[in-house]
Amino acid sequence: MLFLWVTAPYNLGVSPDSTSFIQGAENVALGNGLTDYYGNFINHWPPLYTLLLGCITKILGGTPIQVGRYLNAFLLFSSGLIFIKILLQLNLKSKIINLAPLLLLVSLPFAVFEYFWTETLFIPLLLLAFYYIMKWQNEEKTKFIFFCGIYSGAFLITRYAGAGFIGGIILFIIYSNRTSIKKTAILLFTYLIPILIIFAAWFLYSNSHSGQGVDRNIVFHLVSFSKLLESVKTIISWFTGPYFQYKVIGLPIFLINCILIYRVLRSNFITFKTYLKKNKQTITVCLFFIFSYYGFLLMSISFFDALTPLDNRLLAPLYPFVLILICFLLNFIETNSYKHKKLITGIFCFLIPFASFPIWIHHYNNGEGVNSKTFKNSQIIASYKVAVDKKVYTNADDIITFHLHKKEHIYLIPKVVNPFDNTPNPEYQNEMDILKNEIAHKKAVIVYFKTITYRDFLISEEEIITQFSEFPIQEYSDGFIIGWQK
Repeated sequence: MLFLWVTAPYNLGVSPDSTSFIQGAENVALGNGLTDYYGNFINHWPPLYTLLLGCITKILGGTPIQVGRYLNAFLLFSSGLIFIKILLQLNLKSKIINLAPLLLLVSLPFAVFEYFWTETLFIPLLLLAFYYIMKWQNEEKTKFIFFCGIYSGAFLITRYAGAGFIGGIILFIIYSNRTSIKKTAILLFTYLIPILIIFAAWFLYSNSHSGQGVDRNIVFHLVSFSKLLESVKTIISWFTGPYFQYKVIGLPIFLINCILIYRVLRSNFITFKTYLKKNKQTITVCLFFIFSYYGFLLMSISFFDALTPLDNRLLAPLYPFVLILICFLLNFIETNSYKHKKLITGIFCFLIPFASFPIWIHHYNNGEGVNSKTFKNSQIIASYKVAVDKKVYTNADDIITFHLHKKEHIYLIPKVVNPFDNTPNPEYQNEMDILKNEIAHKKAVIVYFKTITYRDFLISEEEIITQFSEFPIQEYSDGFIIGWQK
């Protein structure tokens, strides 16, 4: 109910990726298949979230935007229930089991449920896969490995980055059965068969639409240190908050808690070492999940998409496993009646919701992304109705489509560099000449939003004004339009 209340004023946030999911879901509901508004097959992202949203929209009626809010609320609630089932598989105190699901749902990483993002389906499917790994570990029944494979296949066709977690599960199966090659081979076969069947179905269907979607090229570019630092800052922000004014409060408290924990562990190192050995398998699988997924993200950035940010959205699937490790730590401190145990637990209970609080409040007051107050109150959108007989070149094709409901003749302004590998666009000057010619003949306009600051691969605001200074420019507080006047 709290989630529905927070998202009531502006619904879910809409990012550029979200517009593709919404377009695809709308066409699925209309019976047009997994396509965007232009009839292009959507294969840049895996299909499960879009298909689920489209099918539910078809059954319940309404629009994907209306249905998506309730779907995300259900998926968020389901994640909490699955997490409880996971905790019950572990040897934890009831106090920790009662606290942990709340610390999951009110956390900063789980603010991703505020958006039309595939992570909202990916996370509960991932938790189900982890639950069956725990069941297999505790009961050693092969059927649980098979169930884990089914959910792994499902989360793989929800987000391709799920391959990182699949790698972690494979490593854990091998690690857990080092003494028996035959048993390990049987378990791996049992796990991989449902994954291969599910992914093969999508792969064959996607290939049957070859040439209609968007494919990624493989180009190596080394991950920068700043990118690695970004991921560290993101994880720390889960406990300190995302904004400076919150970090001023959260960071010192977080550091104090780290010092308290260090003092407890240093003075009771032998006892803690015994405790780790007792829970070695569960801790190991969490570490395999964390490092294999993080490693996959680094590989993806290195070979496929240099601009992929290691932000809260990308790292959010790691949070449940980080929280499980924290639960084991708190369980050790609580069980052994150490000094400051209530303070250490209390600080975690304060910091986690404290870090997410500004995000939820901001969403309630302003919304997020394309669906936010910023764009709903945009002067450009309010004063300009796009002419159907003209092409629109823009740095925000998703905003034009979403707010002005224009589904044809929308193009991005020329790219200076390729967004996936940062290499110069060899067709840049030719594309600029074509654009100038179309504006000169009144066949096109440029709609530029100053509020779009994340597309560094496009021509800059200053450059575009300089290049097109000979044409009429209509200025607004949030941008300008070139080649058209009121």
